Amino acid sequence: MIKRIVISALVLLVAYALVLKVLPADLDSDQSQWSTNVIKARDYILSKEDFETVLVGTSLSTRIVTDSLGENIANLSFSGSTVWDGLQLIAAREQQPKRVLIESTFLFKKTDGSLARYVSEGFNAKLKSKLPVLREKNQPVGILKGLVTKAIKGENPLPVYDSTEVVINPEILELQAEYFEHDYTAENYEWVFTKKLLWAIEDLRKNGVEIVFYEMPVHPQFCEKLVVHKTRQHLEQIAEDENIRLITTTDCQNYQTNDGIHLIPHSGLKFTKELRKYL
Repeated sequence: MIKRIVISALVLLVAYALVLKVLPADLDSDQSQWSTNVIKARDYILSKEDFETVLVGTSLSTRIVTDSLGENIANLSFSGSTVWDGLQLIAAREQQPKRVLIESTFLFKKTDGSLARYVSEGFNAKLKSKLPVLREKNQPVGILKGLVTKAIKGENPLPVYDSTEVVINPEILELQAEYFEHDYTAENYEWVFTKKLLWAIEDLRKNGVEIVFYEMPVHPQFCEKLVVHKTRQHLEQIAEDENIRLITTTDCQNYQTNDGIHLIPHSGLKFTKELRKYL
């Protein structure tokens, strides 16, 4: 009985693996924010592609249209995560990129490192590296959801520039303002700018990686906050001392967000095209 069950399970597993091979490569099979992050992170770790440029950022940088930046580019920006998660993933991958773009807007957001550990360490990570059928992106429920969504929505066209003005609820802006400044403390300033960031720069440069800092556009009233100006001043000093490029954003009024910090689609494409000029 047990033998029959095992054989049946193996047959089903092989059959499902064959089905996966004929499915669209761009199928969106994520089921939650965590699964979206895991799928993206694991795809990067296991990819055979020689990435020339890698972006690391927060949910703000997920609004960048990566395909419009050029070829051989990976975007390790995660919702609910930090730039440090992306940097940990780069460190965990044997093949290093030629250039890393680091979002500077939320450098002070902290990470527990769980994302990078989950996709790169332990038996679970090794097993899924050998058996694609077990990976999160290939879970049956997610595959079914992706097929249904694709059938209903079809292909997603690139956003156009023309768009009506977005009116944001003042209460949302107030909440975002609190979130914006939550981790901007004196202790964090010292820790990030005198230790943590410099260590990250050193590690990347040991592998011959070029480093670029960039600011994401946010709501105009946030662009004028003291924490933004202080962060820029610190980064300008580091950029000068370490010979690193810093791409600043001083025209936030030319971009729109849906909540004060996350760009709406057409503004995301607009910023993408601006960022591409520096690559």
